[in-house]
Amino acid sequence: MGTIVALEGISPFYNQVVEFQPMNPDEVILDLAESRERSEDGITYTFKIRQGGTWQDGDLIVAGDVVFSFYRMIEEGEPRTRAGMLRTSTENAEPVDEYTAQVNLKLGVAWFLRLLAVDFMRVLPQRVLNRALTSTSTIV
Repeated sequence: MGTIVALEGISPFYNQVVEFQPMNPDEVILDLAESRERSEDGITYTFKIRQGGTWQDGDLIVAGDVVFSFYRMIEEGEPRTRAGMLRTSTENAEPVDEYTAQVNLKLGVAWFLRLLAVDFMRVLPQRVLNRALTSTSTIV
């Protein structure tokens, strides 16, 4: 169910680094990020994540969650809607510190922030997804 129609119902439950301004969908605004910087050459984007944001269980939202979610979207072999352009243009992503995430592109692309603002680019808790991916269960 990776369609925009399916996302309409769950979209309000998740945040993004940036999002489209609801009253002006041509404008990209900050969501989990409290600030963003772009290098002069347009290749490096640095996002300061708002401190104090928490997941439903009370754990803090940190830069590692943002980086994990970014890699989850561009992971090779995984059919992720709209991730193809990110795969080809992204060099890497890394946490700079607990509340700063950096994305390095292979080349400067004008649409990078707009692509991060689409509903498919949700930030998810790394520890929860890692636990779910590594756990095994048996159906009887």
